Amino acid sequence: MQVVKVGAYKSATEMFTGDKMSEANREQTTAYLNSIWQNITNDVSKSRNIPAGKLNQYADSMMTLAPQEDYLKTKMVDGLLYTDQVKQLIKKELGIENSEDISQVTVADLQDSNEKEGNKDNQIAIYYAYGDIVDGTVEGLFAQNHTIDAQKVCKDLEKLSDDKKIKAVVIRINSGGGSAYASEQIWHQIIELKKQKPVVISMGGMAASGGYYISAPADWIVAEPTTLTGSIGIFGMFPDMSGLFTEKLGIKFDEVRTNKYSSFGTTTRPFSPEEMAFLGQYINRGYKLFRHRVAEGRKMTDVQVERIAQGHVFSGQDAQKIGLVDQLGGLEVAIAKAIKLAKISDHSLHIYPEQPSLMDQLLQESNPNNYLSEQLRVNLGDYYEPFALLKTLNHQSAIQARIPYFPNIH
Repeated sequence: MQVVKVGAYKSATEMFTGDKMSEANREQTTAYLNSIWQNITNDVSKSRNIPAGKLNQYADSMMTLAPQEDYLKTKMVDGLLYTDQVKQLIKKELGIENSEDISQVTVADLQDSNEKEGNKDNQIAIYYAYGDIVDGTVEGLFAQNHTIDAQKVCKDLEKLSDDKKIKAVVIRINSGGGSAYASEQIWHQIIELKKQKPVVISMGGMAASGGYYISAPADWIVAEPTTLTGSIGIFGMFPDMSGLFTEKLGIKFDEVRTNKYSSFGTTTRPFSPEEMAFLGQYINRGYKLFRHRVAEGRKMTDVQVERIAQGHVFSGQDAQKIGLVDQLGGLEVAIAKAIKLAKISDHSLHIYPEQPSLMDQLLQESNPNNYLSEQLRVNLGDYYEPFALLKTLNHQSAIQARIPYFPNIH
């Protein structure tokens, strides 16, 4: 892999180019993991009434493999029951007889319940955007189930902008980034949307790199304390396959060209120093634009953003301290802020984008590529995402604003 990147902490390419973490990446990963762990231990400490120091002792003692009776002694659990006994406990808590059935709902039912009935002329739109940020979907094996496709998202946001009944928009983002070009297109559309009505960002597990790029122009940004965000930086990653072709397959190449750089971009040879220099200038312009977009949105100077940029990843809790996030909280906090900014009282909530029709769902499920991709995801586990990035690299935009690695916190 031939890599050009901007930002000392921009480490997404290390999985393809390095044998271990860079010191900068180790520093930022240690910082955000410790921030997340501190939030976990604090929350568990409050809910279980166990000192945080004790929880760390339990973690260091491999509590996972301890006898179940130890979970009771340490107050980690309240009881040890079989599945049928849990049902009896629930019935007891609900105050119903053992002979009665427990009324249950599915996840889909819960999602539908989010659409709050109220004044249809005062709507708060909740727009879900999750997955890689791309400019057009990639089909075939390793195609992602969920993406933030700029071509679709921009059209959706334009419709929300024109809908007079929608008084504010909450965009729920869960993304580690992706195409810098696609991020810029969505950034522009959010700027246009903001001219018509308030826009509030609600960050999920990740809203980093390109995910932060599209968050920056909003009127207000809400993040979870454990959200991974920031990572203001970009990179370009280009495969050099000359070793495979010439040394392993015995394929030889020659070329005829009309101009000095006519063969730029070929994978049959490495880039020349001059070509790498041009690429460096190109990537650097993209980084400066990203940095400036953040400065505009957060009402900072470019110099102030540079101090917290360089591809540095932060937890939501730490991001609030440096001005990248306005408030900590979940989706309900973002909705409350949107209502306040819209200056409305009686309102209704509506979820976007709209669910696909039954026929579209059936066609998608019957696609053999989707089935094979799911089987690969199951079998490759944590290794699926890096393989998917390599497999679809030729379909990706050359310039990426993407979070380091694929965090998988257990």
